[in-house]
Amino acid sequence: MLTFDDGYLSNKIVAEEILEPLGIKALFFIISDFVDIQDTQIKKFISDNIYPSLSIKQVPDFWMPMRWKDLEVLLQKGHSIGGHTKTHAKLSQIDSIDRLQDEILISKKKLEDKLEINIKHFAYTFGDLDSFSKDALTVARKHYEFIHTGLRGNNKISPNSNWAIRRESISPTDSDHLVGSILEGGADILYKNKLRTYESWGLF
Repeated sequence: MLTFDDGYLSNKIVAEEILEPLGIKALFFIISDFVDIQDTQIKKFISDNIYPSLSIKQVPDFWMPMRWKDLEVLLQKGHSIGGHTKTHAKLSQIDSIDRLQDEILISKKKLEDKLEINIKHFAYTFGDLDSFSKDALTVARKHYEFIHTGLRGNNKISPNSNWAIRRESISPTDSDHLVGSILEGGADILYKNKLRTYESWGLF
């Protein structure tokens, strides 16, 4: 399964120009507030929420969000849409269950209402174990059928495949050698303890 996070317009371009000629469908995880952000606030939103390490001036001009019409086109082409929180909040830093509900559930409802579809998939923001929590998992499991992490590993050997989906993060700047190594599981061993901890949260 091929996934894209956050909802950048460049993701749609990749889908149209690269994936579609190959007959490949993908799953796009969307930050619901990012879709509606005003043009003048795009860079600030990215700097504040998605890439806190970047100042507003460092955010490239071409980092633009998909709008609702873009998401509708993806759905028409056979791609899928998933939830990725309301504002791209780091869920491990949220102590309030109400705030977790707001980030995880309100974003789902907004996507479903706007696109008139049932959202079954959810992906944690940032992806690593220190970015989500047991409470976040509990809330997400109540409202989504499938939960995607950013932890590497083999999904075929997971007994908790629906709510502990592993993913391999790949960047356009990665070399072919590095991508090949990642896809062959070269980094999986580094995530075994994190996966064990994460899966223990969902067993009680």
